[in-house]
Amino acid sequence: MYIKVERNSFNDFFENAWSGARDVLQEVATQDREEEAVNIITEYMEGEEIPTETQVNDFIWFELSDIMDLYKEEMEG
Repeated sequence: MYIKVERNSFNDFFENAWSGARDVLQEVATQDREEEAVNIITEYMEGEEIPTETQVNDFIWFELSDIMDLYKEEMEG
């Protein structure tokens, strides 16, 4: 079975995230950077291949925080 799902808002990503990806998105919201995060996720995931839910979640969990330097200040302080 093939199912295609469209995500086009921060809340869509947040509501469908799990594990560490949800924590990353919570930090994005805390820093009030939701629009920036959606733009990065959308840009990264665009292409010929449609990403799976797991690929999107893993990108958020393992890469988005580094791209956005979400925890930089905490580490320096």
